[in-house]
Amino acid sequence: VTLDLYSTAAEVAGYLGHTERMEKCYKEVLDQDDRPMSDKLRVYNAMISYMAGALGKPHDATELLVTILAEYGIRFPNRKGSRLVSTVSGALKAKRRISSIRLEDIANMSLMEDPVHLETMRLLDQLFLAAYLAKSDLMPLAVFASARLTLEHGLSEYSGTAFASLALLLGAALGDTKL
Repeated sequence: VTLDLYSTAAEVAGYLGHTERMEKCYKEVLDQDDRPMSDKLRVYNAMISYMAGALGKPHDATELLVTILAEYGIRFPNRKGSRLVSTVSGALKAKRRISSIRLEDIANMSLMEDPVHLETMRLLDQLFLAAYLAKSDLMPLAVFASARLTLEHGLSEYSGTAFASLALLLGAALGDTKL
């Protein structure tokens, strides 16, 4: 109950622009080392929205999302050169993987049900937006990860964005408009 109260207080303080109170509530929740990451996600979500929106710091939101996603097993390269290599190889792998998939195959996919995978997809969707706003080279990597999770674990409410973004990226990067 206390966790929910502090999480709600942090969200409300953020909406009202009470930065100090919001940060105090964040700290109260995040300093609970005995709580799993899943218990802290509500506060993290409020922080990410505040950073990317009201604060105008999408780069900070991107960094926080990368840290959170690492807890869920999604890791991204730290260096710019490594990210470029991962982007190129990710585009080629994605093109190869989806070239054999028909629209009917996607329409007949099962729904993603695992709460961890669903949360990971939501976080990747947030990373896509924050990275786009920050003009970060993480944006295509978030799209590739979302598409891969969808193909491996089923459709979610974020799959449409992942596939549409993937088509745009591959069209722009590889000139392939027949996806």
